[in-house]
Amino acid sequence: MFDELEKLKSSGEYLTTYEIAEILNITTMTVSRWIRRGDLPGSYKSLGGRGGKWLIPRDSIVAFVEKAMNQQ
Repeated sequence: MFDELEKLKSSGEYLTTYEIAEILNITTMTVSRWIRRGDLPGSYKSLGGRGGKWLIPRDSIVAFVEKAMNQQ
């Protein structure tokens, strides 16, 4: 999990659910569930008539992962 945390820390300022899922080797549904439950703050960016995507601040996902690691 430390390698994944380092990848997150070196990522852009905002990450999509897909990027987080890829880095943490989890599904996008898991990331979306964290957002719905309020575990991760995010902003939904509309892409016009083609849907949209969630943008999660890098610092928020890093803090979330660090907290989860400390609870283990």
